[in-house]
Amino acid sequence: MVHRGHQGSRRLAFRRSVAVRWGALAVRGGSLRRWSTPFAVVTLVCAALAPLAISGSAGAATVPSAPRNLASVGGATTGKMTVTWTAPVTGPVSAYYIATAVDGGPFGAPVGNSTAKKAVVDCAGVTSCDFRVYAANDVGNGPSADVHGVWALPGAATLRTAVGGPLVGSMTVKWAAPKSNGGKVVTSYLYDVQVDSAGPWNGPYVMDVREAGSGRAQCASTNPAGGCKFRIYAQNSVGVGAMSNEIVGAWKIPSVSSVVTATPGRPVASATIEWSLPTDSGGLVVHYRYLISVDGGAFANGASSLPDSPRKATVECPGTNNCSYQIIAFNAKGDAAASAVKTTAFNPRVPSSGAPTWRRPRT
Repeated sequence: MVHRGHQGSRRLAFRRSVAVRWGALAVRGGSLRRWSTPFAVVTLVCAALAPLAISGSAGAATVPSAPRNLASVGGATTGKMTVTWTAPVTGPVSAYYIATAVDGGPFGAPVGNSTAKKAVVDCAGVTSCDFRVYAANDVGNGPSADVHGVWALPGAATLRTAVGGPLVGSMTVKWAAPKSNGGKVVTSYLYDVQVDSAGPWNGPYVMDVREAGSGRAQCASTNPAGGCKFRIYAQNSVGVGAMSNEIVGAWKIPSVSSVVTATPGRPVASATIEWSLPTDSGGLVVHYRYLISVDGGAFANGASSLPDSPRKATVECPGTNNCSYQIIAFNAKGDAAASAVKTTAFNPRVPSSGAPTWRRPRT
């Protein structure tokens, strides 16, 4: 059995040992002197646990701070504005919300935008819209940030092709619309032109738009091997947008004409032919010539010259039964394909008025 005196001395020694060790730690930390009582142990333990309690509360979730770097631009389509921003500095984000004010009026109800940091928003404003963006999470809504948006100029169109025709002195130009119209309808396209790809640019002129992405532009070049270089600009109610790329257009041969009628008649051994205007001149002045086949024989060049206008002429028809004709339209660039065949309907040697009238002989 251990004597109570021994137990007491052991307990005292243990207490002193612990106090000495904590005191040594405190001395090495440079903040306390050596402690030698049990109360020092309690004090040091409490001091050690206090930072743990503080650090536990520092990790608690808070509402997000305000979104940063807001920007707004008109477009990309009619009646829309695109709003962008970057994430808040603090706080997790579960969703962003956007409210809109039209032409300086009050803000409407906010609309959710998931966690994306970009939104294409309707804007009914004549001149502008203001946007208010805030972030939210499970704790609540953070402070908002505002941005002012106005309608913009259209972006640059992309030229695809330019070819001569259909009218003399014109070219057909085709393009892809701008990726953004600035939020307002594109009302017209303007173009600059450079004749034969040399010298100064002339313009801007208004493009004769025939359908979406296609129009006619004037070209003053008369060189069959030449043409014109073009660049275009989209225009909306805000103004004229960025310049497109440049493209060179060349003249081409005309499209196929056709023989409308081929009528035999006076004078004898002749026929009157009429033909159509090609639907596409290739951009250069069009002339005509013809081929003739007599009584089903091979086609050969006709003997007569044809006028440019009117498109009607009396030509030879030496056949016994009939004559057939083809028209060839051509310009300085070259010949179109020959037209479909048109054959006279009657014997060219019989007057067009018909057979002679029988008369009673005199008595």
